[in-house]
Amino acid sequence: MREEGIVVESCGDRARIRVARTSACKHCSTRALCRPFGETYNEMEVANPAGASKGQRVVVGVEPARLVKNSLVVYGIPVVGFIAGAAVGGYVSRVWAGKDAADIGAITGAALFLGLALIVTRTLDRAANRKVERLPRIIEIVQEHAGDGGRAGIP
Repeated sequence: MREEGIVVESCGDRARIRVARTSACKHCSTRALCRPFGETYNEMEVANPAGASKGQRVVVGVEPARLVKNSLVVYGIPVVGFIAGAAVGGYVSRVWAGKDAADIGAITGAALFLGLALIVTRTLDRAANRKVERLPRIIEIVQEHAGDGGRAGIP
């Protein structure tokens, strides 16, 4: 995946870039996860091996394997937690309270395990963001400095 954006802040081996939202963003079911700053752009932290500085237009890339792995973590862990919680909750309530309590136990177990899975997912995300090699990276500097103060069509 490749995106083009403007560097809004550069600090050492990391940079924060502003990326214009595309028309595809309007139809994406996970658009809220992009941490939107408005209707027209998103900001993201990226690795900066190219040494880009504020105001430069850059191309950012994410390796396909990393994108698949991240998707599995973000979606897979909560789904597995939900299903496992329903199974464990249903089993435990059936053993302790009888067959009639299996449904409420499954619902309770699913909710509890889903909550735990979301905490695990968030913890893994924060740990991954501390490692610069796991961030999307600037792969090309397209324009040395945007002529309009680094905005170049992106608010």
